[in-house]
Amino acid sequence: MNFRNPKLLFKTVIAVLSAGTIILMYLYRWSLSESTWEYLTLLVIFAVAVMVWLIKGQKWEDLPWPLTFLWLEILALTIMHEFSLHDELWGIDRFSPYNLWYCTGAAVGVFLILYKLSRILFSKKSFWIGNILSAAVFLLTLSVPHLYNTAAAAVVEDRLSLAVSEESPGDFSYLAPVVGVEGYGFINELGEEVIPCQFDSIDYTGLFSGSFRIVASKHLFLGEHNEISYSYLLDKNGKQIGEGYDRIYDFIPEKNAIIVDNYGEGWGAINKNGEIIIPLTYKKEEVYEKLQEALPVSSTSFSTEGNGLYIIAESESGSLYVADKDGNVILSSEKDLKYPDQYFKSFEFAQNGSNAIIAEIICIEDGTWLSWNALYDSKGNLLLPAGNYEIHGDSENGWFCKMENLPSEEALFNPTRITYLNENLETVLEIEGLYEYAGDFKKTD
Repeated sequence: MNFRNPKLLFKTVIAVLSAGTIILMYLYRWSLSESTWEYLTLLVIFAVAVMVWLIKGQKWEDLPWPLTFLWLEILALTIMHEFSLHDELWGIDRFSPYNLWYCTGAAVGVFLILYKLSRILFSKKSFWIGNILSAAVFLLTLSVPHLYNTAAAAVVEDRLSLAVSEESPGDFSYLAPVVGVEGYGFINELGEEVIPCQFDSIDYTGLFSGSFRIVASKHLFLGEHNEISYSYLLDKNGKQIGEGYDRIYDFIPEKNAIIVDNYGEGWGAINKNGEIIIPLTYKKEEVYEKLQEALPVSSTSFSTEGNGLYIIAESESGSLYVADKDGNVILSSEKDLKYPDQYFKSFEFAQNGSNAIIAEIICIEDGTWLSWNALYDSKGNLLLPAGNYEIHGDSENGWFCKMENLPSEEALFNPTRITYLNENLETVLEIEGLYEYAGDFKKTD
């Protein structure tokens, strides 16, 4: 072979790179994505086809340029695709793991059609025209994902932008999270939606260094191994404070510090006003060292004491009951439930100042297990009869939140009747059909 021939050298380089790519990806096959395996399979099939073509007596330098460009494209897409799943290199394939696969399939058809047409229409000039058209299609198909991702990036930016309430919120002192069709939002004690439903999770709600703050996140799934997570620091009106971050991790009130993380930069800290107090260039441990704070330690322990009472679970007998400090049983399945096919599954002490006990009761009807809730006072007296509803009592304004499912034809949205009750169990706010969940109210000032 005469490697001084640039055509021969070009094709040989492609062959060597293909062989190297196949070998390396096979060695690291456990970390390859499923869609990259499809590209790699196509590359192997193409390489084998070329080898068969050579074995049949064809010359290496006679490999048609359209096929050479197609081979180069498959090689380039295989490498770029795998890089793009683990990095934002070129932004390739960020929105669907198969859009490049479709481009490749389209390229095959376009190559063959253009090459065949050039041979029919231009006869002797078909060699050069076919080569030029093949090169043009090669460049075009590589640019299609970039153009696609540019348009999709605008969609992502719109999806991650914050929706603001059209009406200016009036005076209010409490906010509670709710879940609507579009995600999490917040209502005030008047039932007005102050912050529109738009978030995928609420990570923090409450007073921080004298100011009410909310941490809410949006998650956008972009395809295989591709997901954007964005966290926002908000005031009580839903106005964003500072910039958004990949993750808002921890709060240290005594230092007016909020630990944040941007995956491409590093860890740092901001204050309650969103101002950076530690640049996002450090490791997590280094940020805590600068703040002279210990790293948070996760714990699975919890207190079973509340309002002078104790929740006791006996491991040997499996019984669960509420007792006072002298051991007198306040609530138990044997004492307070009438039927043998009912038992208390859990107890929870309300934190709204009512000294109430929220109980979850398992009932068996016609072989079906049902989960009911009931409300008792601290002496074991029944306040709300057991029923198919959910109730919680951690609101800082003393209210209970009761939720009952409503019939719905929507598969992804289950509307509820949300009733807020005061300490006398009187209805003070009722919302029907707008949300599928509501939380407890937190004081905003």
